[in-house]
Amino acid sequence: AVDDLAGPDLVSLYMALEGLGEAAALDALEGYISTAGLKPRRKTQAKPKPTKKAKCKTAPAPEDCHLPPDFHPELGEPSTVWEYKTSEGQIDFYVYRFETEAGKETRPVSYSIEKCDWQWKMPAPLWGIYNLDQLADDNITHVVVTEGEKSANAATDLFPEYISTTSASGSSNALKSDWTPLHGREVTLIPDADDPGLKYAQTIGAELLVNDSEVFIVGTLEMEWKQGDDVADYPDLDQNWLEENRQPIREWAGFKEMDDLIVEAAARLSPLDYDRNKDKLVALLGGVSKITLDSLVKKARRANANDEDDDVPSNSIFSDEELWPEPVDGRALVQEIQSIIRSHVILSAHEALAVALWVLLTYVFRSFRVCPRLLVSSPEKRCGKTTLLETIQALCFRGLAAPIFRVPRCLGGWKPGHPPC
Repeated sequence: AVDDLAGPDLVSLYMALEGLGEAAALDALEGYISTAGLKPRRKTQAKPKPTKKAKCKTAPAPEDCHLPPDFHPELGEPSTVWEYKTSEGQIDFYVYRFETEAGKETRPVSYSIEKCDWQWKMPAPLWGIYNLDQLADDNITHVVVTEGEKSANAATDLFPEYISTTSASGSSNALKSDWTPLHGREVTLIPDADDPGLKYAQTIGAELLVNDSEVFIVGTLEMEWKQGDDVADYPDLDQNWLEENRQPIREWAGFKEMDDLIVEAAARLSPLDYDRNKDKLVALLGGVSKITLDSLVKKARRANANDEDDDVPSNSIFSDEELWPEPVDGRALVQEIQSIIRSHVILSAHEALAVALWVLLTYVFRSFRVCPRLLVSSPEKRCGKTTLLETIQALCFRGLAAPIFRVPRCLGGWKPGHPPC
């Protein structure tokens, strides 16, 4: 803003203030930075609220696709692989278990429809539950829910007249799985003998209670099980043991133990289902008034909406891309891009074609090892370069205009009054 000190950059300003050449100014600034460090002197502005991370687009693996990985780059070969199938019997995703020096670790593997390849990621929720294909084929048999695939497989052997199931990704992610196949069925929960296992069972139990399931639970914490034990640690159990030790979860928990979980489950019902089941919900909560129930559910719905807004954050400044739902005619697309460009800038047909092809390239550049740059030049000022660049930015993939920092032509330094390079 001061004519005597104005320059193209901060280094030039320092040169003008100290009467130094460029090389001496750079040496002085480097010395200052090395001793002063890079700590900010002023309070930084609050970071903008992060945008939601784009969901990984996955699908059941095609029957003719290549086999999933059999080796993790860091954890090595898995000791066990569990299959999660769709209701039609297709592979939805896998869960791999690895034995490490620090203990067990699990990793999911799903099929990406964008990459046409397997990836070490979970599909986007809601996930299918374990043995879903068996549940879809048989909607009568009673169900046992355990925590973890190992326990579910053990329950299948111990209680052959039941269908055993569980959810993926640990006890804290119970509600990221779709429990709809258990709605209206008789379900017995066998939690691990620890507090996380109990919370897992109560969360699922509340979800099923408000959706017309008859829910029982085995109080493993009240038995002589060791801390953290599950059904896989007791190979002598049988169906008589199960039927003798299970009890209705609402009688076992009492009215206050699961109140919050039942209200949260009721808040996930659709408005119509909530109205239809209001009398039953009142009974589950020990006869509270409908006004109190409505107030609590409304509050829980607001909390759920806030949780969705605070979904997994991403540092990306770009919005998520939505793929066109139908195949695109490439020639017609290029012609349309040409038309848009020529409606803003005066170009020859060949120039507009070059720009249109480069815009198209930005969407598929990952398919190439070498990509060209697009040079926008003109014989003199005000020929439309900026307008063309703005048009390209609006059309290309994740267009972002970057500032150009101008530097002196030589090391001899820049002086006030000299035109910038």
